[in-house]
Amino acid sequence: MIFVNFLEKIRKQPENTKKLILWLIVIIIGIVLLFWWLRSIYYKISNFPKGEFIEQLNVPSFEEEMNNFSLPELPEIGEEMEKIEEEYMKEYGEEIENIEGSGGENTQTQ
Repeated sequence: MIFVNFLEKIRKQPENTKKLILWLIVIIIGIVLLFWWLRSIYYKISNFPKGEFIEQLNVPSFEEEMNNFSLPELPEIGEEMEKIEEEYMKEYGEEIENIEGSGGENTQTQ
């Protein structure tokens, strides 16, 4: 009966007062829910098994990774480089000798 009387009093109020009462009720409910949510989060964090969580993640250590790390093997390029030099000298050897023989001056005329 008290609640019905309270609603009747609110109905008789002007529109601005009704809106103010509505927003006050919404804000109070929001604060209560926020407090309940924060308390729930605090409880979950305080009871969190930190050591077990890290073990369950099975994260490898940095030292393990460094021990298992190997550099990729690079192919030997010595023989290939010699072949390229020989082919280059066959094609351009005379021109190089002409340039070196003339003291670096260009002997070709344009």
